[in-house]
Amino acid sequence: MKRIWLLAAVLLLLVTGCGVEVWQDTDDPVSETQTEEAKEEENAMDEIRSFTIDGVQIQLPVDYQTLAGAGWMFSDSAKAEEVLEAGTYRLESIELENEAYPQVILRAAFINQGKEAAPMTGCQVYGFAVSNATYDRIYDAYPDIELAGGVHFGSNAGEVAAVYGDPKEKIDGAFDTSYFYQSGLTAMEFGIHDTFGVDRIQLYHLPISGRLVQ
Repeated sequence: MKRIWLLAAVLLLLVTGCGVEVWQDTDDPVSETQTEEAKEEENAMDEIRSFTIDGVQIQLPVDYQTLAGAGWMFSDSAKAEEVLEAGTYRLESIELENEAYPQVILRAAFINQGKEAAPMTGCQVYGFAVSNATYDRIYDAYPDIELAGGVHFGSNAGEVAAVYGDPKEKIDGAFDTSYFYQSGLTAMEFGIHDTFGVDRIQLYHLPISGRLVQ
């Protein structure tokens, strides 16, 4: 239940929340059967958390510098210098922008998988949220994001279901319908517009291998 709550919290707070968490590994014994099941689940998650953005191959978590190389810079330069302690992650998102897409904001959630404290520029991104539209209008330019099975901005509900199956939850909104999916520690949300198809994408993978400690 704690893991489910955490995943739901991250999905919501990726856009609006805040906070810092710390994790540590446990020494609980794992059976051979559990190990094989975990490997199968991990392989499935590897595919789900992999995508391309403007042709750049990404697998979450990804070094921020990979996104910077694709043109995604901190909207607020002060945020870039904020420090994350080793082994911590933030639930709050940080806005990134790209000169090629002046209307688009990519909201990224950061984790420090290193052994020492580091500024955000030296950390990893474990989740992101991005849209190619506002209300009833598509942006003039937006990134080409392709997820597993070829799902991208503009894919319709049938195309999304053909790849990911029925959503765990579906919520009708004022401008589009939200489709929620989850596999282990990987979770996604698509906003699907009746006319535009997919107009919002949220994807994250929080690599926790033990219990959370406050």
